[in-house]
Amino acid sequence: MKRKPVGLLSLVCAIIILVLSFAGCGNDPNVKQQGSGAGAYKVDISGEEEETEREGFHSYPSGKTDPISLNGVEVKVTDFAVYGYELQNMMAVKKFTSPKELPVDVLAQYAFAHALFPRLNEANNKPMEYRSISEAVLNASLTGLFGKLDVDLTKSVLYQPTQKKFEMWIPAYGCNIYYTIDAVNVNGDTADIITTYFNELARNTMLGRATVKVGIENGKPVIRELSDE
Repeated sequence: MKRKPVGLLSLVCAIIILVLSFAGCGNDPNVKQQGSGAGAYKVDISGEEEETEREGFHSYPSGKTDPISLNGVEVKVTDFAVYGYELQNMMAVKKFTSPKELPVDVLAQYAFAHALFPRLNEANNKPMEYRSISEAVLNASLTGLFGKLDVDLTKSVLYQPTQKKFEMWIPAYGCNIYYTIDAVNVNGDTADIITTYFNELARNTMLGRATVKVGIENGKPVIRELSDE
C-alpha cells in the first residue's frame, strides 16, 4: 500500500511542534521520566502532606486547587493551570490579551491536539503518529478552549483542501507537570488563576509562572487571556 504524501508545509509544521514539545518538557518524551529506583518515592513538601509520584505522566497540583463558582458555573482551576503550562511550554505562547491575537496555525495545532487528548502532558508516549480530523471537530475543540472565535482554521497549513480535513503529526507530549496554584482572584465575570511551575516534585526549581484569565461563554469556562512573569 502506498503511503499518503505529506505536504512540505505540514511536514515543517510537524517538526516545529515536535521541537517545541520536547523543549517544553525538558526531556525526550519518548523516554520514561523515572529515576533509578524501581518503585514510587515520596517527597516531603515543606511540612504539607507527602506527595507520591506515580507511574506514567501526570500533573501534580498543590495550593488553591478547589474548584470555584464563576457566574454560577463550576471552574476546575487545575484544568486552567495545566492549560497555562501547555500554552507557554509546549506551544511557546507566553502571553496574549485575546486568543484572536494568536496565529491561525497555533490555534489549529493546539485545538487539534486537544481534540485527541484532554491534557497534552498525559498523551501517550508512543512514537509520533499522523492523524486527521474534520473541520467540525477542530472548530468544536477550539470553541471549547477559547470560546467562539471569528477565525478561519482552513487557512492553517494543517488543512488539506483536497480531502477537506486537517492533518498533523502528533508528537509524544508525555511529561510530568509540577505546579502550585498561588492564587485564584475572582473579578466580576472573570477569574485569574495564578500558577507557578516547577522542574521537580519537590518544587525546588521554578520553571516559570502564568496567569490564566477565565471567563464564561455559553455556560462553560474558557480561556480569555494569558500572561507570564
